[in-house]
Amino acid sequence: MTKLFVEKSIEIHASVQKVWDVLTTREYTGAWAPVFGMPGGYIDSTWAVGAPVLWKDGEEKVVVTGEVVSSDVPKRLHYTVVDAALGAAP
Repeated sequence: MTKLFVEKSIEIHASVQKVWDVLTTREYTGAWAPVFGMPGGYIDSTWAVGAPVLWKDGEEKVVVTGEVVSSDVPKRLHYTVVDAALGAAP
């Protein structure tokens, strides 16, 4: 399987903690996950290194999976992303 690496940056006018919360809190992930074709969806994880990252649709079905690779709360978060139909994250 070919690995895809995406690196993108934008300037956000908010505190580091607020950005972290928007990326990791179910309340907020439920607001932006639908942009990725998951109406009613959200991301479920403890965000600890080694923890699963589960993108769930509005019916609680896991559609994308991954694993937290590294984290420096609230400054950096690195996790894998794999389409659940293709198999589990390495």
